[in-house]
Amino acid sequence: MAGAPSRTDAERTASIVHDAAVDLVLTETAHATETSRRLSRVGRAGLTCLAVDGLRPDGYAGAPRQPVHTTADSLALLAYDSGPATAPRGALLTHGSLTAAMAGLRRTLGTDRHSWIGGWLPRHTPGLIGQVLHPLWLGATAVTLPAEPFRTDPLGWLRAISRHGITETVAPDILHARCAALLGDEPPAGLDLSRWRTALNAGEPVSAGTMAAFPHRCAPLGLRPGTLAAGYVPAEGAPVALATGARTGAGCLLRRRGPADRAPAP
Repeated sequence: MAGAPSRTDAERTASIVHDAAVDLVLTETAHATETSRRLSRVGRAGLTCLAVDGLRPDGYAGAPRQPVHTTADSLALLAYDSGPATAPRGALLTHGSLTAAMAGLRRTLGTDRHSWIGGWLPRHTPGLIGQVLHPLWLGATAVTLPAEPFRTDPLGWLRAISRHGITETVAPDILHARCAALLGDEPPAGLDLSRWRTALNAGEPVSAGTMAAFPHRCAPLGLRPGTLAAGYVPAEGAPVALATGARTGAGCLLRRRGPADRAPAP
């Protein structure tokens, strides 16, 4: 929870707090005061609001811990969509569904424990699953990047990928398109994209022009053919690769329809 809320934000907060029977809210120090105010406006002034970036790693070292026993059907996450503010819908994600999502991501993105997975997707469900939980599940490395710098300096995203040696990313079409436009015919020196293995273009409608321009502009920087793949990021689940030649997750059934008549295509 962050930022100054609009009336819609307040209504959405109230709906989620009520629907999920929230007992604890996690935030960051920079947003803690405003988050508490937002909760007060919806009648939950007594709800505990905890700034996680202020916690010390060793602060609870001596506290007793009780192991949590779960099954594949146990609830892991309650993910809310971007539907009506007064009636957001929560998707029940179980430990079994998350485990299946992890295996699907590994298969479709080609990730392993040597992966450096990075990007700036918000920490909503796809960002949480693809960029935080997936590296933890793999035993790989997560490189979390702040969003704001890349809105004004898209090439900073490529510099971060080069600097950290990021191997897998998920980013929206607009970021790939803006990078392709800014690179031009003479890309800047010092960028090395040769370690990039999978760049999933997802999160919004994917443009055929972007899918052609981005690899072309980035090839002089070492981007390998086939790195860019079109994908889909459902609000309640993990990113899925949909490009020709890429394998989708288990249980996915895809149908293609013609752009004009919407008739099913082979």
